[in-house]
Amino acid sequence: QNTQQYSSRKMKAEDQESDDHHKERQSSFSTLWTKALISIRKPILRVILAASGLAARNPKTCVTSTILFCITVLAIGIFTNFRVDVNQDTLWTPTPSRVLSHGKWIKEDSAFPDPPNWFGMTVHADGQNILGDEGIKRVFTAIDTVRNLPNYDKICDQASISMLKNNATTCGISSPTKFWNFDVNEYNNDMENEKDTIQRLSMMDYPDGVPVDLNSIFGKNERGSEDDDNANILTSVQMYIVKIALPAVDEIAEFEKIATKKMLDLRNQWNAESGNIYRLEVESNSSFDDEFIRAIRNDIPLVPMVFVVMSIFTCLIFFRRNWVY
Repeated sequence: QNTQQYSSRKMKAEDQESDDHHKERQSSFSTLWTKALISIRKPILRVILAASGLAARNPKTCVTSTILFCITVLAIGIFTNFRVDVNQDTLWTPTPSRVLSHGKWIKEDSAFPDPPNWFGMTVHADGQNILGDEGIKRVFTAIDTVRNLPNYDKICDQASISMLKNNATTCGISSPTKFWNFDVNEYNNDMENEKDTIQRLSMMDYPDGVPVDLNSIFGKNERGSEDDDNANILTSVQMYIVKIALPAVDEIAEFEKIATKKMLDLRNQWNAESGNIYRLEVESNSSFDDEFIRAIRNDIPLVPMVFVVMSIFTCLIFFRRNWVY
């Protein structure tokens, strides 16, 4: 029993000694940490007090110099290091990213041919059925407007996706006008009435034997039922879809800009026609970039306006008619 009591007292004494040593170490670390914070805070506090004193003694000079400094920094940034980057890959892809490195390898190191710049157009009537002669004629008009632009043939000589037209290689086109070899004269000569047009559009193969991909040239197409023996005849089409495979060459950006402007002019012309139900939509490979740049340019004048508004707001909030406060 005496031995057990002695052991118990010894263990308590060791625990107490360990606890005192731990508290001593904690106290020593806390002291060092507090001293470190104070030593770091002192120079910062001196700078803040000096700046506060300078601002209090020279309020007008301080406010004026601060505003001028901000405007100067803004001007330097705009004129020396400001560039508009609207590339979707760099804007929306996290950096660094394996996707970016893979994309760079595909575009710059792999020697793969560049994919085409798809120039897309759609003709529709806000959900109405446009199956028939008038809708197809509108498609011919839209396509020929692009094909008749200057430099179209020169640019299409370098097309990666091409087709033969008048024994010459030109840009490949996906369109319902392929049923007439993209030739409006052939359409006018072959089609005697709207029934002939619908029967040609209902074919499952083009004249050259290539199967028709319905979803690539028609939007929401419907065919007749087997009950009335019209299962293979189109009864409704709500949209005609056109895609032109322009090559990714240096001149393509300027050409797309001109082509888009021509399409928008044609759309405005259609919209101005009395009783016309047909609408034209256009999208090029650079449409997103062009729209983004337009929005940025429209928003840039708002930057100084926001600066002025925030400055006035700050002055009103912190203004006091008191020399001390």
